[in-house]
Amino acid sequence: MAVQERKALIEEIEAKRGNARLICCLTSDRENAQGHFAKDFLFRFFQHLRIADKVEKLDIFLFTLGGDTLAAYALSRFLRQFSDKIGVLVPHMCLSAGTLFALGADEIVMTRLATLSAIDPSILGQLNPMVEVASGPGVPSQRVPVPVGVESVAGFKKLACDEWRLDEEGKALAFRLLTEKVNPLLLGDVQRSKEQIVRLRLTY
Repeated sequence: MAVQERKALIEEIEAKRGNARLICCLTSDRENAQGHFAKDFLFRFFQHLRIADKVEKLDIFLFTLGGDTLAAYALSRFLRQFSDKIGVLVPHMCLSAGTLFALGADEIVMTRLATLSAIDPSILGQLNPMVEVASGPGVPSQRVPVPVGVESVAGFKKLACDEWRLDEEGKALAFRLLTEKVNPLLLGDVQRSKEQIVRLRLTY
């Protein structure tokens, strides 16, 4: 879609929303090229918002698979500097960190196709497990990090302790097998993220 077509659509949405200022935030959902909520979002939003005075209504058109939950929370608070009334427009997917961000708004407008999910952050960094991914025929494969889901680790623990009811020796073996796949320091980050989500939800 050409720039002028997008601009016309944005202006039409703004008019239908009572002349609210609209900012579009869409992250990629392409396989092996997914975009995520990240800390640099604050600077990108600031670049758009600093050129105008505080507006009466500010809408965020949001499509995201999730990402950094602390960045999502920080951005929802940050926007209050630019408007007292924040709306989030969800056309399709608004998952995990996106849901946390949306909960900080005054209004959430969703289409029939739209989805909010549980706040299920994933940890992604230098300590993550790596996999080989081929981009196409004749193109060398690349090693890319695999996100580690906080709830996936919690589910494994629940499975070992509550469902399988392993004894102490069995739990130790299960933990050892887990740490062979996931760096123990990363498991520490998983626990920290889980505790942060509980605290953040209580602030809304």
